[in-house]
Amino acid sequence: MPRAHLLPVSSAARIVARQALPASPQQCVAFLTALGLVPGMVQRLTHTYYRVTAHPTDSWRKTD
Repeated sequence: MPRAHLLPVSSAARIVARQALPASPQQCVAFLTALGLVPGMVQRLTHTYYRVTAHPTDSWRKTD
């Protein structure tokens, strides 16, 4: 069984508010798991995290 990772409340709040992406793959897994997603969906979305962070762009962020 994979080890559990803790997710600080402040980090979770920034992710939910779309102010930040998870800081690491482990934080991504912790966030998705906290949402109650099934392991298969967590794995698929973690692969998406790798694709997004491999080629970062600011287009997903709001402009002020």
